[in-house]
Amino acid sequence: MSFGFFRRWLDAGLFERITPHFVTADRERVGREASPSAVVLDSQAVKTMETGGPRGYEAGKKVKGRLRQALVDSVGRTLVFDPQPANLQSRDGV
Repeated sequence: MSFGFFRRWLDAGLFERITPHFVTADRERVGREASPSAVVLDSQAVKTMETGGPRGYEAGKKVKGRLRQALVDSVGRTLVFDPQPANLQSRDGV
């Protein structure tokens, strides 16, 4: 398999379309409901380089970079992972 295939699948949004199906199947495999009844939202400001992606300044932690926001179910499976500029407030990113 070459990087060309991976890049085409990524550009076509294939991974975003199939991931929910895998998460649902895995939850059912271990005896849980297909949809989670509880989720946890966490965010973390991380330093980044100047190139690529959203970037901002998080004044509270004095970090120039991105804010990683992750929504996970109670078992720890990632449901949503969304990098945003660090100057965005966590409540606004939700």
